[in-house]
Amino acid sequence: MIDTIFKLISLPRAFSQRSTVSMYDLLHEIGYANIAGQISKQDLYQELLVYPDLVDDWLEYSENKRCAGWYFKLNDANKYAVGCIDKNENTETEYDDKLKACAAFVKQELDQILKK
Repeated sequence: MIDTIFKLISLPRAFSQRSTVSMYDLLHEIGYANIAGQISKQDLYQELLVYPDLVDDWLEYSENKRCAGWYFKLNDANKYAVGCIDKNENTETEYDDKLKACAAFVKQELDQILKK
């Protein structure tokens, strides 16, 4: 399962390198659809502790999104914001811890992609 979690937190790099493949398809290649309920924000956080450089990939991924949904950014208060903007939901949570914020974003984002 650790290999799968590493692949999940590395998704922005895979997405960038394989520009003709959607995030949805990458998630299915990894097998996330079958184990999404078994992977928690805490699991992602633990893996990000080992690979903290991957957090900036997620910040860039979020910044480059051109659609409604989940986002992850450094806000004006120098805190990390994770939120969702769409027609049914507008939420935002602030985090002091960049890695915890990233883990929360990754879990929400990947689960939302699977629902599409």
